[in-house]
Order: sequence, then C-alpha cells, then structure tokens
Amino acid sequence: MPTTVWMNQLSWVDYQQRIRADHPPVLLPVGALEQHGPHLPLGTDAAINRG
Repeated sequence: MPTTVWMNQLSWVDYQQRIRADHPPVLLPVGALEQHGPHLPLGTDAAINRG
C-alpha cells in the first residue's frame, strides 16, 4: 500500500484497502475525483489539467 495520505494520489483499489484497514478518511471537498482503473490515481484528471 502506498505511504501517501492524499486520496488523489491513490488508486481506488489502494483507497478502498486503506479505509478497510481501520483508517477512517477525512475528506475536504475541493474538487472531483474519478476512478480510471486500478493502475491510475484518483486525481488523474487534475494531473492532466496541471500539465
């Protein structure tokens, strides 16, 4: 499991494992996140926009 705590840097699989591992999430709604498969982070669209 990645060591990052940023949801947008995790794949949806890693995020699901993290919250199942008794790590309750703290969410700050600042934008949209979308899954693109188990190999990409949830923040893929934001990363593409940043260039």
